[in-house]
Amino acid sequence: MKKTTLAILGAALVALVLSSLLATTSEAVPSLWPRRGELCWLDDEGNTVRAFTARMGGNHYLLHGSVIGGANPPPYDVQPFSGNIELLGGQAIGQVTTAQINDVGEPDEAVESFTGIVWFDLSTLDGTAEGISTRCDREPTPNMDCETENHGPVVLVSIACP
Repeated sequence: MKKTTLAILGAALVALVLSSLLATTSEAVPSLWPRRGELCWLDDEGNTVRAFTARMGGNHYLLHGSVIGGANPPPYDVQPFSGNIELLGGQAIGQVTTAQINDVGEPDEAVESFTGIVWFDLSTLDGTAEGISTRCDREPTPNMDCETENHGPVVLVSIACP
């Protein structure tokens, strides 16, 4: 009886250890996507994308940062963004939203918002983004002039953060 009890306990312990290892492995964060930290990319339009990511649990992450570039001095060509990322297979897939004022001080000064999707290869952290922006004249008029435009795909190449 003692040998049977020991065999059952041993088998249960082995099963517990194996299931713990499998559970840890299935939730493990792929090596290049940090649980918490800063990431940077250079896009094919010459802008720098700088973001901070934080794990919320499981494979769910927040992603907040800014796109920096353009002809106007900061803060006008700094676009803050927020979004979320899901780690799925070998990719990080998510959505981002941003808003900014364009052409500050110009007659065509406008407010622009962008909603898009991003996805990154977890082995390189290189990625792609695309989405839709809406741009409306900032000056109130009876026939508020707004334009909607499709953007992308924009290529994002992972770089060391400056």
